Amino acid sequence: MGQYFKIVNVSKKQFIDIGDLGENNKLGFIGKGLNGIVLGRLLTSSGKVWGNDFYKVFGDPNSDKIYIGVWAGDKIVIAGDYDDADTNGVKTSTFDDSNRNLYDMVESEYENITDDIIKWLANDEETAEMLAKRAERNSKLLQKLSNLVFIDKNSQMKESLEKILGSDWTKQLKK
Repeated sequence: MGQYFKIVNVSKKQFIDIGDLGENNKLGFIGKGLNGIVLGRLLTSSGKVWGNDFYKVFGDPNSDKIYIGVWAGDKIVIAGDYDDADTNGVKTSTFDDSNRNLYDMVESEYENITDDIIKWLANDEETAEMLAKRAERNSKLLQKLSNLVFIDKNSQMKESLEKILGSDWTKQLKK
């Protein structure tokens, strides 16, 4: 079995479900792959104003919900499902559930931004290809990525799916 983890921004009351990124959400995989890239990019202090090409890929702090550094300075916890209640300076227990931990609490009280993160990652060639590789084994993720292609008209995601899964990648949606 093992313990499962979510990336939680306590300050903004947001979380990312690592498993929904198509990643292994157990301890040995925390900080590796997409979840590590996401966390690094969200915590990077931008400091400078970049050009339009940068903003197109990594988000614009003046107009986008997700962008490089949006979590810089916030309280971040990698919360596990085996964690004790009321740890990391966060009150999680309730009168009705004295064992409730942050991992459990986020589902009902925090915003799940995983789909926003997937959409953000799909703008960058390297991370779009990483998503496409994970979608080979994850039909739920493949469906989300196909929505980015067909609904949001994300050309980078389309190129990545074709490169990784082949030009007939849409046939996998029917499986």
